[in-house]
Amino acid sequence: MPESDGGSPITGYLVEKRDSKRETFTKANTTKADVLSLKITKLVEGNQYYIRVFAINEIDSSEPVTTPEPITAKLPFDPPNPPIHLRADDVTKSSATLKWEPPEFDGGSPITGYYIEKYSGKRWVKVNKKPIKNCELAVDELIEKTEYEFRALAENAVGVSKPSETIRFVAKDPFDVPGQPGQPVVDEIKAATAKLSWKAPTSDGGSPITNYIVEMKKKGDVKWSRVNIKETVTDTVFTVPGLKEDAEYQFRITAENKAGPGSPSKPSELIRYGQYSYSLYSGIRFCALSRAILKFLLLCTH
Repeated sequence: MPESDGGSPITGYLVEKRDSKRETFTKANTTKADVLSLKITKLVEGNQYYIRVFAINEIDSSEPVTTPEPITAKLPFDPPNPPIHLRADDVTKSSATLKWEPPEFDGGSPITGYYIEKYSGKRWVKVNKKPIKNCELAVDELIEKTEYEFRALAENAVGVSKPSETIRFVAKDPFDVPGQPGQPVVDEIKAATAKLSWKAPTSDGGSPITNYIVEMKKKGDVKWSRVNIKETVTDTVFTVPGLKEDAEYQFRITAENKAGPGSPSKPSELIRYGQYSYSLYSGIRFCALSRAILKFLLLCTH
């Protein structure tokens, strides 16, 4: 409002604008005498403008008052800061869950969503085409043992933030396959069956062993045949059925966990049902009898 109305009441105000790159002002709008503010429209975002105001009465208009510096046309807030604390959780050989926290400053406008970008080796590519509300995104179809790099961006009414710090990780399960079990030993063989025992692997790969795969093959065969196809074996003993007399067999054991089967054990010694059965039990009986006789003779000499 002017210090003097020139002897005639103020009837209104005229507001003009000028793009700083142009020489002339253009009318923005007018207001009534009791309105001392005006919203100027049709500005180009990013351009700078000078604004001047005239007071008007019945006689004429005053000299204008002009902004001393140009005003940049922009929203009253800024893009947000980048998201923080981006991390990868639940990483497996084919998937991962990316998590992050909101920016420390939202730019003065509420965060409307987030984008995740993946580095393709040449450029950054958006993982999600539309912004997501939550600070979490599951990514799948990863290739095992491949290294990936991701970053996060926040968006508000003004636009998208600068990217967050990147994270890198290798797509792999958090555990490995178990180690190699001990070489199986035939503890007993009779009635067309063989009782096996073995030592557990020194390492379970970071995940409990869920099964032992028992395999056998006849002498001269190339391929191993799985014995416990429909049976889960969690102990380190197993009785193999279906042996044929006078056929020679070998056995091997493979430990299995969430990551899958590990390396098979060393094969057992070749055993033959008929011969081995006799030598095992007859031999034991003979040795036991011999020890008993020897003990008896020693007692008699004293």
